[in-house]
Amino acid sequence: MTLAGFGKKLATLGEHRRHRHAVHVSGDADSSLRAALELGSEIRHGHRILYGESHPTAASLGFITLNNKKAARQYLGGELGCVVIDGHKLFDPDAIGILSGCIRSGGMMIFVTPPLSEWPGTETLLLDTKGTPSAYLSRIAGILGSCQQLVRVSAEGLIESCLPEIVSSSMLEIDYSEQKAAIRALKAINIHPPTGTVVLESDRGRGKSAALGIVARELVQEKGYRIGVTGHGRRSTETLLAHASRDSGEVVEKIRYYSPDLLIETKQDIDLLLVDEAATLPLSILKKLLGMYPHIAFATTIHGYEGTGKGFSVKFHEILNQQKPAWRLIKLEQPIRWGRNDPLEALINRLLLLDAEPASGFGQEPVTSTSFLEYDPVRLIGDEERLCSLYAILARAHYRTAPSDLMRILDGGDLRMFGLEDQNRNILSVALIAVEGELPQELVEQVTVNQRRPKNHLLPVALCTQLGFCKALTMRVARIIRIAVNPNVAGRSHGKQLMSRIIRHLEAGFDLIGASFGLDSPLHEFWIDSGFSLVRIGVRKNRSTGTHSGLVIRGLSGQGKKLATDAANRFSVVAQFEKYCKNRICNAILI
Repeated sequence: MTLAGFGKKLATLGEHRRHRHAVHVSGDADSSLRAALELGSEIRHGHRILYGESHPTAASLGFITLNNKKAARQYLGGELGCVVIDGHKLFDPDAIGILSGCIRSGGMMIFVTPPLSEWPGTETLLLDTKGTPSAYLSRIAGILGSCQQLVRVSAEGLIESCLPEIVSSSMLEIDYSEQKAAIRALKAINIHPPTGTVVLESDRGRGKSAALGIVARELVQEKGYRIGVTGHGRRSTETLLAHASRDSGEVVEKIRYYSPDLLIETKQDIDLLLVDEAATLPLSILKKLLGMYPHIAFATTIHGYEGTGKGFSVKFHEILNQQKPAWRLIKLEQPIRWGRNDPLEALINRLLLLDAEPASGFGQEPVTSTSFLEYDPVRLIGDEERLCSLYAILARAHYRTAPSDLMRILDGGDLRMFGLEDQNRNILSVALIAVEGELPQELVEQVTVNQRRPKNHLLPVALCTQLGFCKALTMRVARIIRIAVNPNVAGRSHGKQLMSRIIRHLEAGFDLIGASFGLDSPLHEFWIDSGFSLVRIGVRKNRSTGTHSGLVIRGLSGQGKKLATDAANRFSVVAQFEKYCKNRICNAILI
């Protein structure tokens, strides 16, 4: 059997079972990629994508080549038949998360890699581990090597997996009961004015966009409503708009796509606003839309790609509770685009930790003792349960978690992860620290005159370019990227305890410790109580969070303490002067 014929048979089996398959092709870069492209060449339903560097065979077989996650994002809301991931060149977890959720039943994702034992030592476009084997790729290789549902093909075209025979058609049945209940609830959104806001949440492939489209069509047909649709881009709402216009050309005139910016700049005359894939939009935009449009429905993904996850849901729910206390949440569990127990969904969730949750079952008994630890990435890849729990706690605390964050945690040589555990080794709190500063003199001079802004040195560069403290560039600086508490033990000061232990641990080797964060009262209070000083407030609100950014620092060494004191004093003087000027201007206007 040819590779193309095998791929076609695999697609037929997938359509029958309503599954998508994960395929692994290993070998040298050229022959393994050629084999993967041939394998997917006969899949006709949906676009065929090569994610990696361009290859002459790809275009001739009808593949579209993508090489960055921004391009991959354009396919959100659409349907794909086959995606080939060239792991020799570009294993991009963010793009994999995006594209995998677009693959329809009968489709497949093909992972192309070197032999798994060699892969962690191979440099890719996203990984430069400076000659050290990649802990991240070691973990991915281990999962691919042990996955029982993975279809395996060699670079020479040898098929190493046997396919079961097609025996029954009963698996083709789709359970639409959840989707129908969601449609009924969404159609009642204007009937109950106190509610006015509905949020549809689920993982990928559960029919959220289709449900919004059906609601739009039926409300136009039954009540003549004018419907506004928005999202990350028009292309990302294609599924919604396709269902909205199905079997009815006249409906299209009353259903219109608006960009988020246009909806905010000019309030539109619409009866209902539908926001598809809300997690792709900044929280500040969602807050403004909530304030402007009384009847609004959001569809958002819980797991699946950059920007989604429990962190987003937690933050978004807080905003809804403040602005629309009577909002309603609807969850969809049953897959529609593919069937239950889909092999590809299970593998992607495991590879990218998309459905990771903090370890539960504790928090009731008192904490009698705590241990302070620094986690070693190499050891973590051998302790999947602990890695899942650590990552889940960090992801929950941040509204914009990306699958690539795990790559940086495991392979970022400039990152260190600390945690606080109880007497039973339950994780209470965790923090991620970036090591910055100690720049060479040549680079210091370039930063000082605004010729360079080196990546991964946010804190010392900000202190120099925005506050004039250029000595920070040569200091050793620790920047707190995230600090989070296990939700099972929230509100018991485990975050402050961890921060105190980190400060004591780093005092001997660092000059400064600090953070940049969205400035709100609870966070400001946390940093001040932990001995930090606020030294800068951003002029403009952050587009994503809708808050001003704050910069806090604390000195650790003698020169670090002097810099922190000087910066805090200067901020205090500037703040008083700005307040004075503001009052003078106000008085002048009143006169």
